[in-house]
Amino acid sequence: MDWDITYLRSNIRGEYYYLYMVEDIFSRMIVAWEIHEAESADYAAGMISKACLRHGISLQDQPLVLHSDNGSPMKGANMLSTL
Repeated sequence: MDWDITYLRSNIRGEYYYLYMVEDIFSRMIVAWEIHEAESADYAAGMISKACLRHGISLQDQPLVLHSDNGSPMKGANMLSTL
């Protein structure tokens, strides 16, 4: 799986929304997505947890391979403890 955070423009100049999205690399299926007003490791960890519950993925049975760049939300303590 691959995940990233992308800027979405708002109607106000200089303000953005953040699209958090997880995509399956092989099927290109969008596994989870959320839009938030800030970039945060807490939002990312919550989204990954909800996606695992929704799709029946148990992180204890089989490790989840999650590709991302090394942005601050990807390396946050809450995100790393979730993985």
